[in-house]
Amino acid sequence: DSSKREHSDKNKEIEESTDGQGLHSESFFRMIGETDCDYTMVLNVHTVGVKENKAFLQKLKQQGHSPKWFEIGNELNSKAYRPLLKSVKRYIQIAQKVSAIVRRQFPEA
Repeated sequence: DSSKREHSDKNKEIEESTDGQGLHSESFFRMIGETDCDYTMVLNVHTVGVKENKAFLQKLKQQGHSPKWFEIGNELNSKAYRPLLKSVKRYIQIAQKVSAIVRRQFPEA
C-alpha cells in the first residue's frame, strides 16, 4: 500500500540523514540493566502499524522488560512525518488500539 511505502521511504530518509548512527535497542536495554532505572518506552503509531507494535510489545514482555511508562504516538513532534498524516481520526483510532494492547501486556505501566 502506498501509505506504508511512504512511511518506509521517510524512515529510510531519516536514517540516511543520521548516517544510521542511532542507538539500537540492545544498547538501550544494556544501559537499563546496568543502571536499574525506570524508563519510558516510545511507540510510534503512525509509522509502525498495530500488528508491528503488538509483536514488539509481546517480544518486550517475553524478554522480561518492564517499562514504567509508555509514550504512544510521538511522530507528530517530527515535521518530517506531518505530511504523511492523512487523517487525525485514523491516527487516533490506531493510537487507541495500540494503547489497549499496552494495557493488556503491561497493566502495571
